[in-house]
Amino acid sequence: MAAILDYQCVLAIRQEGNFARAASTLDISQPALTARIRRLEDELNVRLFERGRFGARLTAAGTAFAEASERIVSIAEEAESAAKGAERGIGQSVRIGFTQISARTCLLPVLKGFKDAHPLIRVQLRETTTVRLEALVAEDRLDVALLHPPVHRDGLAELYLRSCPILQIESDDASDQGRPLVEYPRSDAPVLISEFNRRYPGAQASPPAAEADTAFGALLLSEAGYGPCVVAEDSWNQVEMGNGRVARALDMEIHTSLVWRNMDRRQIVSNLIDVCKRAIL
Repeated sequence: MAAILDYQCVLAIRQEGNFARAASTLDISQPALTARIRRLEDELNVRLFERGRFGARLTAAGTAFAEASERIVSIAEEAESAAKGAERGIGQSVRIGFTQISARTCLLPVLKGFKDAHPLIRVQLRETTTVRLEALVAEDRLDVALLHPPVHRDGLAELYLRSCPILQIESDDASDQGRPLVEYPRSDAPVLISEFNRRYPGAQASPPAAEADTAFGALLLSEAGYGPCVVAEDSWNQVEMGNGRVARALDMEIHTSLVWRNMDRRQIVSNLIDVCKRAIL
């Protein structure tokens, strides 16, 4: 059976793309790393990596193994943290996911309220996109997440928290007029893109000149001259842009909800939901 270090080795090689650099990251010798991977491949009777002048690349079997390894290493690290925390009198930890949009107006008051009510509980934060957050909660890799509905995964409960206006950010001298918007990958912002296309058909007829996977990135590209962008008002308020940019309100809103697994009856999750209700609703 594979040891935790085996899973960590696979993840390190995937990240570094090279056995030598992965060994350095793990603070073990390269021969020891190579021997461990060969033994693991022999036990599994599969080849995890293709090796060559390009370095090391995951095979199909290696990709599947690495994805599962992420969950195993995360659980092992959580168990270690829980044991160390218990030794210091900290009994539990809670894993909270959030988007950039939800950070200040939703997450910050929730964190403050939760710390006041439960000062000994360890909090772990993870920022990513709504699509990814939904998957992480469903897979029990996060306990709760602040994201933007609709929620598509089965088995998740949802508490609506607030709505936020959508703004179009553009130059104040009309130089952005007629230029295509900075684009978001549809996989990262399906709600925003679908709603924008529904309300403003044809607005993005020209190919975009740039793409960003976060609102902050879109704002930076827009300020750099790549065209106007569409962001939530909360994102606009969180950054300090240079002169020459103006915000125009669109007839759109984006909603933020708290989601959790509906079968998760733990008291710590119930406590966090209660804090959300008190802090935001």
